[in-house]
Amino acid sequence: MESKEKGTSHPGLEWLAIIGSVIFALIAIAVAAWWWLRPKLPVRTPLVIEPFQTKVEAGSPSQSAASVLYASPDGTGRGCGKWQDACDLQVALSRARPGQEIWVQAGLYKPAPAKSSLESTFQLKSGVALYGGFAGSETARDQRDWKAHLTVLSGDLGGDDTTDANGVVTDADKIVGQNVYHVVVAWGVDASAVLDGFVITAGYANMTPPNIHGYGGGVFNWTASPTLSNLVISGNTAGKGAAYYAGGGMLNIHSSNPALTHVTFTGNTAGSGGGMYNDNSNPTLTDAVFKGNRAIDGSCMSNTQGSRAVLSEVLFEGNTSSNKGCLDNEKSSNAKLANVTFSRNKAKYGAGMYNYQSSPTLTKVIFSDNVSSFVAGGMNNSGQSNPSLTDVYFFHNSAQSEGAGMANYEDSNPTLTNVAFVNNSASDACGGGIINYDSSPVLTNVTFSGNHGTNGGGMSSSHSNPSLTNVTFADNTSHGPGSALYNVGGSKPTVTNTILWDNAPLDAQLYDENGVSIISYSIIPGRHRGEGNLEVDPQLDKLANNGGFVPSYALLSGSPAIDAGSPSACPSTDQLGLPRPLDGDGDGSVGCDMGAFEYRPPE
Repeated sequence: MESKEKGTSHPGLEWLAIIGSVIFALIAIAVAAWWWLRPKLPVRTPLVIEPFQTKVEAGSPSQSAASVLYASPDGTGRGCGKWQDACDLQVALSRARPGQEIWVQAGLYKPAPAKSSLESTFQLKSGVALYGGFAGSETARDQRDWKAHLTVLSGDLGGDDTTDANGVVTDADKIVGQNVYHVVVAWGVDASAVLDGFVITAGYANMTPPNIHGYGGGVFNWTASPTLSNLVISGNTAGKGAAYYAGGGMLNIHSSNPALTHVTFTGNTAGSGGGMYNDNSNPTLTDAVFKGNRAIDGSCMSNTQGSRAVLSEVLFEGNTSSNKGCLDNEKSSNAKLANVTFSRNKAKYGAGMYNYQSSPTLTKVIFSDNVSSFVAGGMNNSGQSNPSLTDVYFFHNSAQSEGAGMANYEDSNPTLTNVAFVNNSASDACGGGIINYDSSPVLTNVTFSGNHGTNGGGMSSSHSNPSLTNVTFADNTSHGPGSALYNVGGSKPTVTNTILWDNAPLDAQLYDENGVSIISYSIIPGRHRGEGNLEVDPQLDKLANNGGFVPSYALLSGSPAIDAGSPSACPSTDQLGLPRPLDGDGDGSVGCDMGAFEYRPPE
């Protein structure tokens, strides 16, 4: 008899297995159906947007297509479509689509709750405009008042910084606890990303560079060109001013070209660029203020790696650098400045502006009351920097050592046209107005008045060959020789159509040591040889505002300087920007006057 094969199952058990499998499958299908078809309950959780993601989700397809979303400090709304249904700002940002605006009610906003990631941030989006300053009942954007209804974006996650009543840090030293690295981030956005009407405060970029979280405490722009208007960027820091950290208030890097209008930077700190740091980026600033910012270099702004900032109607006031000045331009960073004022800034080198291998263009710029603890109270140029200055006024700047108004080193050859140096003082060395070392600036229609240095009250030059055309030196002083011009080290200035008069000491207004100045058609004591030179009182009026951007010495009627200048070397305009030469003495022939001012006979 054949035995049963091992492992063969009983026929009844096989049917039971089949029936069990069918039942299990039916149960699985039912469970799956319930899971997919169950009601979805909305769950509101804080949204943390990673600061360096390249894309922010625009919301679900069912999102409202309304043009305005509304956010409030305690917003819990689901739709964000009206003030009564206002939502959290981060929720509004996540839902916003290109073409939409977010209206943000006054109050304090933080990118995440306490103990959240320090990478939490408010991230801008192309095509989305954020507007702050709303009371919470407006029906039109122009009804808001962003100054009266402060809308504060704060990085103080821990809530332990010292702030004012609105939650604003006014001094970055008051940041003490848990703060995000960057309050606002713009990553790859264009000009359609708008931030308007906010205070940005308490960002703390404290990771050690080159970690990107060591830069841009307030605003971090990476290949981004957002439109930024009506902002106060206050009390942010990169490393609390330690070396290598950059951009306390704002960082612009990798071809970031933001447009800033009516923006104030105050109380920010960094190693470089206390207010703003630009690396290969070209921001445009209009109607901006930098006040009370601090850094090692560039307490106001640092530009490097070919950055070309464009500044119009900007005030730099009361900023402090322990090394290089308020505006620090380096490595082919050729900024353009128009209608800009540097006042009461402090630094070791170039308290107002420091240029290294950079040649900015300045038009209608004022340097006043800036203080250098070493050299160059107004402007320091080194490393072949060749800035161009037109209508620029250096007034009452000081340097503990030399070059109170301007210092030029290392083959730096600035061009100065229609410029005045008045009451600048170099306490312990030469060059009350300008000092030159191995540099040869070109001066046309320039006035030096009331400047003081140990030597070279007006200008001091060593191993330099400056060119001076239609320049006026009067009332400058020095302890030693060269109260107007002091030339040593083989310096050989070329002086044409220039007036040196009433500088003290009177018997040493021009000093040449180991060099011979080339002087022609000029009024100068000492009977200097040269064609057309005179030694006679030029009859100068008092220093005054005679209609130009900077003050000048007008020639009185009958002055021997009238029509006595070179017939072949005359600028087309004088310091006031008015045409020259004219027939000033009424003899029927046109002649260039000596000095910066062209006399115009009464009609």
